[in-house]
Amino acid sequence: MNRATFFQSAAYMGALVAVSVVATQAQTGSQPAASTQTQSKRAVSDSDGRIALIPPPGGGTAGGSFTITTAGSYKLTANLYGQSNSYGIKIEASNVTLDLQGFSVFGNPGSVAGIAVTKPGMTNVTIKDGVVRGWTGSGIDTSLATNCVIDGVLASSNGVGIKIDQGSVTTCVVKGNTQEGIRALHDASIIGCIADANGGDGIYPGRGSTMSHCAANSNVGRGFVTAEGCSLNNCAAASNGSGFEINVGSSLTQCTAYFNVAAGFLGDDSVLTDCTAFKNGGVGFAVDHSEVRGCVANYNVSLGFIGDSDFVSCRADNNHGDGFDLNGGSVRSCTASDNDGAGFDADGTTRVQDNQATDNATGFDLNDRCFAVGNTARGNSTNYSLDNTVRFGELLTIGSGAFDGGKPFANYEY
Repeated sequence: MNRATFFQSAAYMGALVAVSVVATQAQTGSQPAASTQTQSKRAVSDSDGRIALIPPPGGGTAGGSFTITTAGSYKLTANLYGQSNSYGIKIEASNVTLDLQGFSVFGNPGSVAGIAVTKPGMTNVTIKDGVVRGWTGSGIDTSLATNCVIDGVLASSNGVGIKIDQGSVTTCVVKGNTQEGIRALHDASIIGCIADANGGDGIYPGRGSTMSHCAANSNVGRGFVTAEGCSLNNCAAASNGSGFEINVGSSLTQCTAYFNVAAGFLGDDSVLTDCTAFKNGGVGFAVDHSEVRGCVANYNVSLGFIGDSDFVSCRADNNHGDGFDLNGGSVRSCTASDNDGAGFDADGTTRVQDNQATDNATGFDLNDRCFAVGNTARGNSTNYSLDNTVRFGELLTIGSGAFDGGKPFANYEY
């Protein structure tokens, strides 16, 4: 076990008086002689003012680790191979930038984490541009620090791909990790990331986090699962266990869930706007106590929409169950067509207003003190099925030609 402090040159040493890098190199077996190329990579350059982390030569026959204890800008100069019961690169300082320069940090069975902040209370750590693969724990773990940036990293075949407390994760790919792809504890920004084929959930944005233009594909768990007060925009979940599971106070805008094994969207006390659930194996949207506006559910194996939320200007078509299955709340200015069940199946004092049901098994199946005005039904096997507790505007059947349109609260069939 050798310890060495790397400096760029004798002339540069004065500028590095306040900087220390502890490089721990554990080598197994015989080490081949360094080639000219290896020597070149091991040379420390002062041309860009960064401190080089130079792994031991020998490829897979040599293991190495580094501990960064002083603020500064660092760069990895070759692939780094970790060992069991060790970290690849430990960061124990604030104000650190680590550029992997496209190189990889490889783990072995039993290795701890590829790159990790291991000292609590650190801040302003940036890790960028490389690959972290094969670590039993996390690929990257900055959860002990705040205001961190993870950018342009591929984290694959680790336990958790990337774990961050507060900060940002941008343009990263997390693939084939045995647990979650990305886990952000709170107040994080996640932009342009892809979570693919992870053994748990794809991406977990913690409390108060924002996320945009991300994709979660083929994860065993949920594509996206949020904590309280998150905001998601333009995200897509495909072929996961379920698409989106959203928590209290969260909002989703222009998100899409398709081909997921179970539900497209699951949520409570949230706002969903202009979202789409397509060909999911369960219900399209299962949301309670929420506002759902401008959303579309089509070709889902089960229901289109279910819950006691307020649904406005939504569309359900070609679902294998009901288009809308409601128990309280309201459904207004929505359309349901070509569903195998009812277009609108409601009870529990649901307000059903200004909707249109076309070519469903039943247009409006209303029970248990629902309130229904201004609805239109046509081409359903049964247009209206109302029990005697429903409060509804006059039910009028109209034929061809002109009719009296001066009854805004009437329900029509034709």
